[in-house]
Order: sequence, then C-alpha cells, then structure tokens
Amino acid sequence: MPSSKTFFEWIKSSHEIRSRYEVALELRVHAYMEDTIAIADDSQHDTYRDKGGNIRMNFERIARAKLRIDARMWYATKISPKKYGRRAQIEGNLYIRLTPAEIDLRVAALLRKATNDTDAAGAALS
Repeated sequence: MPSSKTFFEWIKSSHEIRSRYEVALELRVHAYMEDTIAIADDSQHDTYRDKGGNIRMNFERIARAKLRIDARMWYATKISPKKYGRRAQIEGNLYIRLTPAEIDLRVAALLRKATNDTDAAGAALS
C-alpha cells in the first residue's frame, strides 16, 4: 500500500481514481448505516445478573451502542450529506403576480393595521 499522502495525490490527479474513491466512500457509508440497524437490534448484553441473581440493566453497554450508532450517523452526514444529512426541504415554484394597484391596496392595508396596532398598544400603556 502507498502512503496516505501518495494515495491522496493520486486522487487529486486522476478523475478515474477520484470517482472510484467516491463510490467506495458511498458504499462504506451504506454499510455503516446497515450496521446501525444491527447495533440497535442487538440486545444480547443489555442486561446481566448481579451477584444476588437480580437482573440489572447494563447501562455501559447501552451507552456504547448509542455511541457506535451516533458515530456512524455523524460520519454518514459528512460523507453523504444529501442522502443522510438533516435538512428541511421545500420543493416547488411559487409565483405571486400582483398588479401595481393590488400592491398599493395591500401596502395601504398593512399601514392601517400597523397604525391601529400602535394606537392600541399606546392606549393599553396609558
């Protein structure tokens, strides 16, 4: 294997190597996301019996599983943010067409409302 410096120089210099590397990263992210399901479903060591025979929760094991899931999810958001990143997405086009006269009417109505609200607030403070 070449050094990491050499490897990243290859990636910078070759479109084909860069493309193959990006595909490999996407495949790794997919495998990590599959791992999160397996980790979450594995409850084998979530409880244990103490010396008195009582069943106890293994909070360390549960916390470690959560950390493993969170680390994989964080990595996925960095490598593939469009697919795994948190985002609010709004799609579509919104066109509002108003005539100049309609715009004038709406502006006048807003000004009246603002004046009335200011007068009402002043009266409330008096």
